[in-house]
Amino acid sequence: MMSLRLRVALVCAGAVLVMLMLGAWLTARHVAAGMRAGFDRVLVDHLGTAASGLEFEHGGVERHGQGPEVDGFALITSTGRRLAGQSWMQAPAHLPEDGRPTIVDLAMPDGRRCRAAWMSYLPESDDGQSDRLAIGIAISIEPLLRQLADIRDALLIGAVAVAATLIGVLALLLGRMLAPHGRLAVEVEALDPRLPGRRLATGDLPPELRTIAERTNQLCDRLERAYGLASSFHAAAAHELRTPLAGLRATIEVAGQPGGDPQRALGTCHAIAMQMQARIDNLLMAARIDAGKLVPRREEVDVHALLRSAWEPAPERIRERGLEALWDLQGEGLAIADPEALRMVLANLFDNAISYAPAGSRIEVSCATAGDRLTLRIANPAPGLDADDAARVFQRGWRCASTGDEVRHAGLGMGIARELTGLMSGRIEARAGDGRFTVELVLPAPAGFDYW
Repeated sequence: MMSLRLRVALVCAGAVLVMLMLGAWLTARHVAAGMRAGFDRVLVDHLGTAASGLEFEHGGVERHGQGPEVDGFALITSTGRRLAGQSWMQAPAHLPEDGRPTIVDLAMPDGRRCRAAWMSYLPESDDGQSDRLAIGIAISIEPLLRQLADIRDALLIGAVAVAATLIGVLALLLGRMLAPHGRLAVEVEALDPRLPGRRLATGDLPPELRTIAERTNQLCDRLERAYGLASSFHAAAAHELRTPLAGLRATIEVAGQPGGDPQRALGTCHAIAMQMQARIDNLLMAARIDAGKLVPRREEVDVHALLRSAWEPAPERIRERGLEALWDLQGEGLAIADPEALRMVLANLFDNAISYAPAGSRIEVSCATAGDRLTLRIANPAPGLDADDAARVFQRGWRCASTGDEVRHAGLGMGIARELTGLMSGRIEARAGDGRFTVELVLPAPAGFDYW
C-alpha cells in the first residue's frame, strides 16, 4: 500500500498538472480566437482596398493601383459571369447587398487552407450604368496556423515546466510537513510488548498527531497494567485453587489413617469446598461483569439477614485465627439491591477482613439507616496498610504485600465488590490510617428509592 506522503504528492501533482494544462489550453484557445479575429479584420480591410481600386470603363472593369497582396482574387457579375480572378474562387450563393462582407474557409488547389472574404459591390461607371459585382479575395492561413501551433506548444511546454517545478517544491514541502508522520510511524512500529516502558515522543508533534500519540501512550499504559494484572492473576488464581485442593487432600489422607477423626475431617473438607466455591464464584462474576452480561435486580432486601448468611462460613476461620467479631446492627436494615450480588459483596468484604486482620484482633461490623441511605461499615486492624494502599484496594489483581491468612488471594474480591455496588446504585469506599482499615458500603434505602 502506498504511503500517505506518496498519495498526497501524487494527488497534488495530478491536480497541479491538470489545472496548468487546462489553463494552457484555455489560454491557447483565447489567443487563437484573438489572432483569427485579427486575421479576419485584415482580410476585410484588404477586400475593401481591392474593391476601391475597381472601375467600369467602356463596358469593362479596370483595377487602379497595385492593390493588396493576396493568394486569390475573383470578380463575378450577378449573372455568374467571371470577369477576373481564379476559377477555384467561388462566391457564396447569397451576399448581403448592403456591402457587409462574408468570410468563408476555402482550400487552394495546392491543398493550402485559406480564408476568403466576399462582398456585393457596385463599382463606379463612366456612363453611370453599372451592374452589382461579387468581389472576393483569399489569403492563406497556413502561417497563422503555424504561429498558433508554436504558441500552443510553447504554452504546453511552459505548463509542464511550471508543473514540474511546483511538484518539486511541493515534494520538498510535503517531506517537511509529513516528517512527523513518518517519525511517528517508525516509533509505533518499534513498540514491542516484550519491551515494556517504551512510549511515543510527543514533544515535537503537531497538535493532531500529539493527541494520537498521547492516546496511544495511554493505551500502552493500560495494556501493560492489564498484562501485568493478568499475569499476576493467573499465578495467584492457580495458587488460590491449588492451596485449598492441597488442604483437602491432606485432610482426607489424615482422616484415613489410624486414629483419624472422619467427622472432623468432613467438616474441614466442607469448609475448604465452600472456600473454593467462593473463589470460583468470583472468577465467574468477574467474567460476567467484563462481558457486560450482568443486569442486577432492584428489590427490597434485609441487609441484616444477608450479613448473617454471608457470615456463616466465617466462624471456623475466626476460631482458628483467634479473631473476635463485634456486631452493631441498628434499625430494620432494609435496602434496595440485588440479593445475590449484595451477598457476594458482603462475603468478599468478610473474607478480606478475616484474611488480613492480625491473629487475635477484632473485626467490627456496624449497620444503620439514616434518611434514604443505609450505611454498612466493616473495620479491622491493619498495621501495614496506609492511605495509598486503601486507594488501590479496589483495583483488580492488587494484593497487600503481607497477609495474616495462609490463603493467598488473587485480588479479585474487593474489585468485584466495588463494581457490583456501582451496578446497584450504591457507593463503597475504603480508608486506612492509624493501624485500622475500614470499608464503608452505602446503599439506597426503600424510603428514598425511585422504583422503575
